[in-house]
Amino acid sequence: MTTITAPPRVRTVALPALLRDIETVLGYRPSDSIALRVRRRRRSFAVLRVDLPRLHDFPGEELLDALAEAVEGMVGRMAAATGFDIVGYGEGPVARRAVETVTARLVLAGRVAHEACLVTSNHWAALPAVDCNPGRELRWIALASAGPEMQLADPDPHHGRFVPIPASTPARQAAALAVLAEEEPHDPERDLLSDLESWSAAIADDALLESDPATIRLAWSLRHKLTRDCVLMLAAWGPDAAYRMLAESLESPVPPRSWSVGAEPPTVLATFIGRGSEGPDEARVRRSIDVLRRVVEAAPASLAPPPLVLLAWLEWSRGRGSAAAGYLDACAAVEPDYVLARLFRRVVDSGRLPDWCGAR
Repeated sequence: MTTITAPPRVRTVALPALLRDIETVLGYRPSDSIALRVRRRRRSFAVLRVDLPRLHDFPGEELLDALAEAVEGMVGRMAAATGFDIVGYGEGPVARRAVETVTARLVLAGRVAHEACLVTSNHWAALPAVDCNPGRELRWIALASAGPEMQLADPDPHHGRFVPIPASTPARQAAALAVLAEEEPHDPERDLLSDLESWSAAIADDALLESDPATIRLAWSLRHKLTRDCVLMLAAWGPDAAYRMLAESLESPVPPRSWSVGAEPPTVLATFIGRGSEGPDEARVRRSIDVLRRVVEAAPASLAPPPLVLLAWLEWSRGRGSAAAGYLDACAAVEPDYVLARLFRRVVDSGRLPDWCGAR
């Protein structure tokens, strides 16, 4: 006779639909964050994630009020937003206070509150309504690990968590310096048109640059602020806007492109601060990010700040504030005083997003 010992029974609790929706859209399980599933009339829901304030460093309600104000502003710009579900990821008391503050602010603004819960470590708990015994003890339930679809072997820089750019090897850095030694560092007659044409070709070619030297020369060209601004317009709106900006900035003839007469593109300032109802084309943004990541990977650290800020802006332009902050952190590590990065950090840290985010 054979005796078979049955394994102990383990109660499995299905992942709540609210958490599944949020984590599937984000591509990962957040930490130290507030995440909202925003319900929209006759549209699919939208997911919004913002960092929790560090209340241990700055006690009081000011940071929570600022968080709630930022979230209210972002939800207010989403088309047809009616109600919301909210999740606090992080340390129990802090996340709970943040969820309750944000919920109260959104309800006051006319949004309908639906589900709310907390996720801390490997457990989750449903939260009562903000006006229904908020001090009640919570019932914590074990939470399964993130699903296999969120455990990617090859991280995707366009989805999910911020993917750092790999550090260049010493040999590659030496080769980059050798390329730069051949450049003219003080050439007053820089060919801006040629630089812009090189960037246009690189982005149009799906980032398939043929060599490190060509990539390093792209990084070198961004030392010129006008080239950097033109590349921003190129990545955001395409060649027409970039070449027109170059022509207007130089006040000299530049070979005409295919822009429509009377169709004025946004200014670089309006683009940089995210003004306008129409956002950049997603496919062009992806190609631009691929090109700029390769530029940063191949170039020496001294040339990294401009492309890193452009990367931060491109991620911010599609609502990925955490990824934008990751590129700004990388920029601060190599050049803490890069002015454009410090200015843009204020925009990202404020929690605001471009006008076109949520309008789609």
